[in-house]
Amino acid sequence: MLTLGGRLYADAADRGCGLSMTRLAFLKTHGRPGVVIDHASAKRWRRLLNSRSYTSSPVQWLRHASENGLGPAQLCLSLCFYNGLGIDPSDVDAFKWCRLAVPHQHHDSSSDSDTEVADHHQPQTRQPFYMAVAQTTLGNYYMDGTGCTADPAAALSLYIAASRLRDPAAIYNIGTLYERGNHLAANMDEAISWYVRASLHGSVNAFNTLGVLSEGGIASPRHALRYYQTAADQGHPHAQYNLARCLHEGHGMQRRDDEQAVYWYARASAQDHTLATFHLAVCTELGLGLPAPCLHRAELLYEAAALDGHALAARRLVPLVARRLADAAVILTATPRHRGRLGLLPIELRLLILQYVDPAGVLTRSHRRLIYDAAFDRASWSAVATPPAGHVVSKRRAAAFVMERLDHEWAVARSWCGCKPGHCDRIAHVVHALERLDAAGC
Repeated sequence: MLTLGGRLYADAADRGCGLSMTRLAFLKTHGRPGVVIDHASAKRWRRLLNSRSYTSSPVQWLRHASENGLGPAQLCLSLCFYNGLGIDPSDVDAFKWCRLAVPHQHHDSSSDSDTEVADHHQPQTRQPFYMAVAQTTLGNYYMDGTGCTADPAAALSLYIAASRLRDPAAIYNIGTLYERGNHLAANMDEAISWYVRASLHGSVNAFNTLGVLSEGGIASPRHALRYYQTAADQGHPHAQYNLARCLHEGHGMQRRDDEQAVYWYARASAQDHTLATFHLAVCTELGLGLPAPCLHRAELLYEAAALDGHALAARRLVPLVARRLADAAVILTATPRHRGRLGLLPIELRLLILQYVDPAGVLTRSHRRLIYDAAFDRASWSAVATPPAGHVVSKRRAAAFVMERLDHEWAVARSWCGCKPGHCDRIAHVVHALERLDAAGC
């Protein structure tokens, strides 16, 4: 749900206003009070910006206003350079324009940090409406060394100044410094105190962090669930994943709720949360919280997670993709009378054709050759494994037997969990089984 300002931005963006597209891409990425985080929507606006699908330049007037000393424009131009919104990204230019937006006295790092933090409740003279965000942004640049030499002392000074203006991001950042012992003496009690203050001012990051800490023991699981729910409702993808995980495991509740878990896994997955995508794939494969399992949909989800670098998702794809390759292998290895011109192709080309059935490259060359050999001749069984007694001798069964072998390793790895065979309903068991396969080098 958008505020009035958000609705006006959306209306202008739909009419081709580049600046409104830029603003919506930023708001949907980071969120603001009344604006729910939605990375899918942010990607859409970024895509339109990159394709130059706008009628007016997104940064032309921002640059003109910035060059004439308008602080809010300088801040917005800095964020455009940092996020690459409507303009080529540049850390140096991002720092330059943000530094101009913040008066010099606010980034003086010579004062004593602990004294400043202790005195953060001191009243602050009235500042322009954008100043708190500008101070926090410049503090982030100094902390990470974005376009400048890293200066944690200057960053902390800016965070303190912004916290006096009740900026939730600055308050949250001070909490992280206490938690990590970065330029402040590590103090978990102080960190939690700052996180609570940040949550009271609307920081979704603070709600998610408090949920994690509550699971760790600072509060009950019920508190964790409430913290995650608040942040998840605001579109925070990590909170959505954490909430789904708690719902699936039954943390903070009387019994599990897999239907709601699938809903929140799907919400987080739509925002490119890799772990959520993997967990949603497991639910889809096993039919958890769904009317029935769907292997095709599960394969697509595992593939998406694997492309994002999730090793366990890539491992689970192997037997799923092998099922599809079996049918292709049977066609390629048909008898000369039935395969026609395919029989004229050398085996290398036939294996290449088989590779096209697996465009993501899930299976290794040895996997593909194993499936091809099993489909080509029942004699290759002796090189694969000994088929169980009573197996029907046919090339189609030979191809299917390869998948049975791959699935057998999977079944053995999962046998530790004690669930009824074929009825395991715990994502953690699936994850543990895949980790066992990795450790065994299967």
